[in-house]
Amino acid sequence: MRYCDASSYKEDCNKRVVGYFTSWGQRPFTQAQAALLTHVVFAFAEMKEDGSVALGNVAPENRFHDSVALAKTRLEQLLEVARAEDNKHLKIMFAVGGWENSEYFSSMAASSEKRKVFIDSALSMMTEYKFDGIDVDWEYPVIGGKFEGVQADKENYVVLMKELRTALDEHQQKTDRSEKYLLTFAGAAGQWTLDPGFDLPGLLSVADWVNVMTYDYFGAWSSEWGAYTGPPAPLYFGMPPRFSGKMNVDWTMKYYGCMSKLSHKLTMGVPFYGRYWENVGDAADKSNPMWRIARSKNGTFAGGVTPWRDIEKNWTVNATVFHERSKTPYIWDAEREMFLGFENPQSITHKMNYIKEKNLGGVMLWAIDLDDDDDTLMKTKKAGMCGRSAPLYDGYYPVCDPDDPGYSCCGKFGSCGSGASYCDCEECINYAADPSKITEEPIRPTIPIQWYTNDAADGLRGRCGRTIAKLNGKYPICNPDDPLAHCCSNGGYCGNSDAHCNCDGCIDFKQSPSFEFRPIRWWNGDNAGQCGPTAPRLPTGETAICNPESKFSCCSVFGYCGSGPEFCNCQGCVNFKENPDYVYPTPPSEE
Repeated sequence: MRYCDASSYKEDCNKRVVGYFTSWGQRPFTQAQAALLTHVVFAFAEMKEDGSVALGNVAPENRFHDSVALAKTRLEQLLEVARAEDNKHLKIMFAVGGWENSEYFSSMAASSEKRKVFIDSALSMMTEYKFDGIDVDWEYPVIGGKFEGVQADKENYVVLMKELRTALDEHQQKTDRSEKYLLTFAGAAGQWTLDPGFDLPGLLSVADWVNVMTYDYFGAWSSEWGAYTGPPAPLYFGMPPRFSGKMNVDWTMKYYGCMSKLSHKLTMGVPFYGRYWENVGDAADKSNPMWRIARSKNGTFAGGVTPWRDIEKNWTVNATVFHERSKTPYIWDAEREMFLGFENPQSITHKMNYIKEKNLGGVMLWAIDLDDDDDTLMKTKKAGMCGRSAPLYDGYYPVCDPDDPGYSCCGKFGSCGSGASYCDCEECINYAADPSKITEEPIRPTIPIQWYTNDAADGLRGRCGRTIAKLNGKYPICNPDDPLAHCCSNGGYCGNSDAHCNCDGCIDFKQSPSFEFRPIRWWNGDNAGQCGPTAPRLPTGETAICNPESKFSCCSVFGYCGSGPEFCNCQGCVNFKENPDYVYPTPPSEE
C-alpha cells in the first residue's frame, strides 16, 4: 500500500480539521471550537421528494419540535460565531442527506430534471447563507443504507457530482468569487457498501475530498456482527481469531488509498460518541475480553448511542480499559451487564498520529456538539506535537518520549514519530539516540508567546506580520527560540532561510526578540516612497513616514524615502529605523 508523500502537501504540511455541527443538537457553536477547525459543516439540509433542498426535519430527535425553526436558529447562531473577525480562516459548508434523509437520492440522481432542481435549490441555499461549499451525504448508493437503492446509483452518483461541480464553478464566475466553492461527499467505511455504490476515482475527480465515516463498525443492531460488543471505531485489527480483518479504520483507509490513489483527498472520521450494549455476557475470547457476546430479545439487540459529553455522568469512567491492539477504550459493567465502546483523548491521539504518518488529508469529527463544554476531544488534535512551535505542555516546550520506539523522534513538521522522516532529517531531533536533548535549553519560552503555534487554524499557523489576524491584540511574530522558524519574511511566513531572515522587510526575532509590528503609517502602491509634509496625506489624515523595517527607512527633506547620508543624516531628515514612533508636527495652518 503506497500513500502519497509529503510533496503532495503544502510546505508546512497543513491538515484539514472538518467538524460537523448538527441542526438538532443543543450545544451552541463556540469561538473556541471555531479556532480549532479549518471547516465547519452544518448538518443537515433536508431533501424533498422533488429533489429540492431546504432547512427541515432530518432527525428523529426533531419529531417533538418545530424542526425548521430549530435548524434555522442553530444555523444563524453558527454563522454569527463562524463569521467573526477572528475566524477568517474558517470555511463554512452545509451537508445534504444523512442516515435519516437519503430516501430520495436514488430517484433524484436518476432524473436530469430532479438533478437540476436539486442543484438549483442547493445553490440558492448557498447564496442565501453565503456558504463556502456543499457536502453530499448519500447514505448509501445501491446498498447498505436505511433506504435501499438500485444498481444504477453508482454511475448516477458520479453524474450528479460532475453536474454539481460544473454548477458551482459557473456560480463562482457569476458571483465574481476569487476562491472556488468546495464540493465534498461522505464515504462509507465497509467494502460491502463501497464496492457496489461508490466509484471513488470518478467521485474524487470532481470532489475536493471525501469525509470517510470510519466509525460504527460495531453496534447493537440486528446483523451478523450484532452479537459481539466492540468499539465503534477500532484503529487496528484486534479481534479474536477467525473474525473479519476489515472491521477497523486502518483497513478502510488503506482500501480508500488503494482505490483512489489520492490520499491527500482522504479525511478520516472520528466519532465523538460511544455505542453501548445491554444484556451482555461472557467474552468471546477469554484472552481478549473486549469482545463479549450480547444476548438478543425477540431477535433484537438492546443498546444505543451516548455522546462523549454524557459518558462521565452515566458510566464509571475510572473503570475504563484501553485495548492496546485496537487502540480504543471500553467499559465493561458486569453488574449492569452493559458494555460501552467509545473514543477518548488517548485513542484520538493514536488516530491523529496515524493521519500524519499516512499523509492523509485530515480529520473529520462527528459531531462537535457532542464534545464536552471544555472541548476535550477537539483539543486532542494537539497531542503528539513537539518542538518550539508546538503548543506548550504545562508551560514547557513539548518533547517526544525517548522510551517509545514508535514516537521517539521529533520530525521537521513538529510531530513525534519514527523512521527517517522523523529521526534522520537535518531538522529532526532523535530523543532515543540522545535523551539529554530533553533538557536542552530553552525548555520554556524566553519571552511571552506572541506567535501562532502548530495547533492554530489553517492560514494562521506559521504566519506573522500585519496581514495576519491579531493574537492577544497584537500582530503575531515568530518564535525567537525556534531555530527553524525565528524569522518573519516580508510575505508574512516564519522560517530560517535567507528569504525569511535577510530580505528587505524581513525581521529576525532571534536578533530582535522585543520587536513589535506597528500599524502601517507609510504609503504602498501609487504613492509608495513618498513621505513627510510634502507627501499626500494617508487615508487616516496622518503624514506619511518611511517603513522603519525597510532598508529605505529615512525620509529626506524633499519628501522621499531612501538610505544613505542625504536621506538619513541631513538637517530635516528623519531616520525612522532609529525613531519609528516619530510623528511630524502639525503645520501651523492646520492647528
